[in-house]
Amino acid sequence: MEWLSALKGLVKAKVDAAIHLTAKSDVNLKKGSENKTQSLTFHNGGNVNIITINAGADGQLPAAEMEKLRAVLVPAFESGDVMFLQDTSKELLTGYNRFEASPDVKELLSFFQGKIKQSDCYLLETGLYEAYLIEQGDKEKAQQIKSTAVNRFGLRAKNIINLASVGYFATHIRPLYEALSAQADFDKADFDREYEQIVEELPFAIFVHSGISEEEILRQLTEKTNRNVQYGVKEDTIIINGFGQNADRIEALLPELRKRYARIAPNTHYLGALKSIQVSVYYRETL
Repeated sequence: MEWLSALKGLVKAKVDAAIHLTAKSDVNLKKGSENKTQSLTFHNGGNVNIITINAGADGQLPAAEMEKLRAVLVPAFESGDVMFLQDTSKELLTGYNRFEASPDVKELLSFFQGKIKQSDCYLLETGLYEAYLIEQGDKEKAQQIKSTAVNRFGLRAKNIINLASVGYFATHIRPLYEALSAQADFDKADFDREYEQIVEELPFAIFVHSGISEEEILRQLTEKTNRNVQYGVKEDTIIINGFGQNADRIEALLPELRKRYARIAPNTHYLGALKSIQVSVYYRETL
């Protein structure tokens, strides 16, 4: 990357610091309390990178150096090579380091490298971090991080972050890839199509996996339909998705669905030998 090559020409091994781009494309450097170092972070390639930079004797970055950093990093930020995750303070950076050190997080992010777009990998990590913050009781910061990504990247970011934060990348998307790739005639284009459908349909879909019971499927269906009616959502269907053994479970649920809804439309197809089903539930039609 050109920006990385240019950045290396500015790096000096004197003051440990990291570089952080805000949503307004500024490079912010905050003075630390230990040894007059400046500590922030920037996000690149799925990792948080700590960089040493040249600073004055007082620990402050000279204005000329700051301008050079802006000239290099702002275009990289705009192109998506460097991606904003959160406002960084010493406390939040410590929290992020704990999150990033999680073996489960590392393993899941590593699995999807090269399988989905790099920008989607960033959003996956953002969603996992949002879930981590909520678990830690910091809902305000979690919402701030999500809003920043959605404001910049739109509906796709919202859907991927939501998929990640509720665990669907681990419970549904990864098993889908593993099942497809185990076939002798595996074509990644099949996975790509299914993945894109999942991302696009999320607001109006339920993804059935081994950790969800039939009762929970029906509960989620009721919640989604009630919410859509309450908020005047125009979409008139909820789609229940599953593959493999979960497709069989959905088929077994069809009689109950027909009791509750005037019209349902099952659609079964095969991805190689892998059975997949989508059941469209037309919840506005009455019995």
